[in-house]
Amino acid sequence: GTVGISNITASASGNTVTYNGASSQSISGISEFYNLTIDNGGTATLNSNANVNNVLTINQGVLALDNTLTLVSNASGTASLAEIISGSVTGNLEMQRYLNITVSGFKDITSPIQNSTIADWMPDIYISGFTGSDQDNGWVSMYTFDENLDGSASAGWVEPSNATDVTTSKGHSTYMSAATYNLSVTGTPNQGDQVFNSSSAHPITFTNNSTYDGLNYIGNPFPCNIDWELVVPSDRVNVDDQIYIFDDTGGNWGAYDGASNESTLGVTNIIPSSQGFWIHATADPTLTIKESHKSLDQSQDFVKTVFYESSSVLKLKVTGDVNSFYDETVLIFDPNSSENANDLSDITRQLSYQPAAPSLFTTSLDDAALMFNSLPDYEPNLEIPLSVLVGPGMSGNYSIEASKIVNMPIDGDVFLEDLLTGTITNINDSNSYSFYVSDTTTAPRFLLKFIVTPTETKNNHAGSNNISLSPNPIRDVSILSFNNPDLLYATINIQNELGQVVINESVFGDHYSISKDALSSGIFWATVSVEGFEPQHITIVVD
Repeated sequence: GTVGISNITASASGNTVTYNGASSQSISGISEFYNLTIDNGGTATLNSNANVNNVLTINQGVLALDNTLTLVSNASGTASLAEIISGSVTGNLEMQRYLNITVSGFKDITSPIQNSTIADWMPDIYISGFTGSDQDNGWVSMYTFDENLDGSASAGWVEPSNATDVTTSKGHSTYMSAATYNLSVTGTPNQGDQVFNSSSAHPITFTNNSTYDGLNYIGNPFPCNIDWELVVPSDRVNVDDQIYIFDDTGGNWGAYDGASNESTLGVTNIIPSSQGFWIHATADPTLTIKESHKSLDQSQDFVKTVFYESSSVLKLKVTGDVNSFYDETVLIFDPNSSENANDLSDITRQLSYQPAAPSLFTTSLDDAALMFNSLPDYEPNLEIPLSVLVGPGMSGNYSIEASKIVNMPIDGDVFLEDLLTGTITNINDSNSYSFYVSDTTTAPRFLLKFIVTPTETKNNHAGSNNISLSPNPIRDVSILSFNNPDLLYATINIQNELGQVVINESVFGDHYSISKDALSSGIFWATVSVEGFEPQHITIVVD
């Protein structure tokens, strides 16, 4: 028979109400659940409206929603429909999505509810520019993307035709003013494995018309976070192991690379519910997002930073005095990579929605602009062009900093050479460099120079044995000080990047003056030899 349960308080944090057994059951008299679990071989029927504040789990059986069950979202978190082991949901599930937008701009959103439409969002967001929207003849505040359209990536943006357009599992770039929102969509949720290909209900395609072809704009199909790390190669046929999400705060694209577990602008492997995101196809694609890919990690907002200490990684960040926007770029050293683009962890630079945001990227050997640049193992004297571009009217003072340096060789240094001013900065020692950039700049402004210390100095780094150079870089005259307490005979040997000796002198004392006129601009190594002491070494930079 039917089992009815009423007059129970089940909303307290950590509490779980489970409906199990083989008989049909009714759910009534409870308006608030923290966790609700259905483990019933028959049917559990919701007879009154209710909320789930954390996790809805269906291990077996049918959850029949004769009334509305709401997955609540607020500043504390967003409730989820966990992996469905065996069973289904019928009827009306309301999926909420709380958003605290701090910077006005376009946001990547989607719906996990079957046959939901743009109109379902309109009570919560002002939408304009097409038939049925809040203002038909207003400026267009929402776009989707069609990979099939010829030309550049910008040609793929498509205005909705009507507010009745279906939004399910499809990315929608939607303008949202700085405010707090709680999006709400009601209906039958997507359930079971979701297939994206050229002929599915969630179409993704590959054409060959421009540099940016293969880009597809989709959405998390489930009312639950998903973990991209669980999407294995067989689940993403002809789809790169990377995702892109636009970050309003930085004003640029962030990316997550599954091969290296590296990210920019806070994008991670966890894709929140209701999040639109981008993938890149390399040929006719099929992407399967499975129930088993769901994640109950409730700590993730639409963007949240994570770092992984694995590969040799250099992450750079550019900020400016002009506004609060920023950008990041990543270099990854992988023995399976090359200096050309299209390696495992290469990610092509994407043009920002936000013209006021700076753009930071490197250039590959075959002249591709990359936000992620995967290179072979750290090679001696490797030079990588680095560009900083700003939009019209955005000329001003900017800074580059190394926001992450991990597992770099202990015998190597990374230098940033300003090709306009000639200034060279050792990123290892000073992780920030300030400069002025014009909005007319188009060529790479910098060279990243990866310098490996000469073999004989590898075990004696700058600063060992009390050696120092002040100031360093040399801009006029600098004083080289070293350990020589008895003021014995000392030999000063200075080599350039090619290993050529440019200075070889003998002195008595514990210091030596080096003039900029004696050296050209660049990077040098000084070795001081004093009888009875280990050789003392230091890296010298001359602006």
